[in-house]
Amino acid sequence: EGNTWTRTRFAYVGSVQSADFSDSTRGWAISVEGIVQTIDLRTLGTGEVSASSPLALVLGQSYPNPVHDAAAIPLRTMQRGRVHAAVHNIAGREVAVLHDGEIPAGEHLLGWDVSAIPNGTYFVTVRLGSSIAVQRVVVAR
Repeated sequence: EGNTWTRTRFAYVGSVQSADFSDSTRGWAISVEGIVQTIDLRTLGTGEVSASSPLALVLGQSYPNPVHDAAAIPLRTMQRGRVHAAVHNIAGREVAVLHDGEIPAGEHLLGWDVSAIPNGTYFVTVRLGSSIAVQRVVVAR
């Protein structure tokens, strides 16, 4: 460890797809798996991935994508808890709620009927406790 480094534990978010910052020290990273992780450069340091502290949830890619009629969206939760899964349009308006309630730990499949949804880009956002996962889904007929 260097004089200005701090050893920290962090959750691996996969290959980073993009990172955005709200100021010179704080922001967030989005992985190719759709997982969002906040970043605070004031506390960023070296660390190790710990098997005892896995991510609370992992949101898989919608199938199919682009979606024509209906989508299946895989979700894996590492713990039992209240899950809120919603779809937002590009303007940030909620257009559908896929699930809102308790689910056990394990593999799940969220269904989304897009028959009444206009073509466009949408974002599936899943919250479990303080964890948030986001996936982009395109509706095209």
